[in-house]
Amino acid sequence: ILSANNGLAIKIIKHDFEYLEDTNLNVGTEYFDLKEVESWGISTKPIFQLKSENSSIGKSKSYYVFIDLYKFAEYGVPQIRERVVIVGIRRDIYEALRTAFVKPRPLITEPSKYVSSGDVFEGRALYYYLDVKDIPYNNEHQKIQSRTAEMLKMIPEGGNYKDLPPEYSVKGLMSNIYRKLDRTKPSPTVIANGGGGTWGYHYEEPRPLTNRERARLQTFPDTFVFKGPIGEVRKQIGNAVPPLGIAPVAFQIKKYLIENYDISIDPYYKDYLNIINRIPYCNSSTYPLLAERK
Repeated sequence: ILSANNGLAIKIIKHDFEYLEDTNLNVGTEYFDLKEVESWGISTKPIFQLKSENSSIGKSKSYYVFIDLYKFAEYGVPQIRERVVIVGIRRDIYEALRTAFVKPRPLITEPSKYVSSGDVFEGRALYYYLDVKDIPYNNEHQKIQSRTAEMLKMIPEGGNYKDLPPEYSVKGLMSNIYRKLDRTKPSPTVIANGGGGTWGYHYEEPRPLTNRERARLQTFPDTFVFKGPIGEVRKQIGNAVPPLGIAPVAFQIKKYLIENYDISIDPYYKDYLNIINRIPYCNSSTYPLLAERK
């Protein structure tokens, strides 16, 4: 989303959030100030109409919008999952504070110290104390063809369809086709949809991941029970935002909105500390979670 159409897509999204009263959701008839468009630094001709050089949008901002890219593995999520997070501060609040929303600092900056799939499956990290096999909810195994099981046995831990011998070769344009986890590393992105070969596969056993294993990769607590058939539950999990990954954003918003906010006495933050204290190599007592306002 950040690079689509030479960066134009995210800029239009930002504009539409900021000028809610000026948005009709039809990009072909959006009106922009020429000076504003020039400030974007795009070389392609705008696909929307421009007002005259001296005109303005004619509406004051409804929200001040702050856009950041989050690598959730840096916040303790055992998954390589990157997402754009958009935070809008209502105009009256922003103008009273006159300070920008600042992205919370990462918890882990060295990839070698990210939480791994093995850490959460085997109950060594976060709020997981039991092996995932011992959890009764959403832990059904899918039935797969015997040929698929044989193929999975041939793929090494962390490998994918490219590791299969010629007689078992399959067509695959994406690296996640028959991708097996590496127990020493975070999982690839947990996806919500897709057919054969896209379900994500266990690092040791020749089978797709269970939905409870996917839920752990997304940092849902084991007490959170999903309802529905296996495919629908997979979709719910894959479309979700990892709770542990978005928690720092919630704390940062609280700090922004609540005067003299003391995170140290926030009961939710105390629960959060108990969770991240079980991240290998992480010392939460020295972790400056919240960035200062700018």
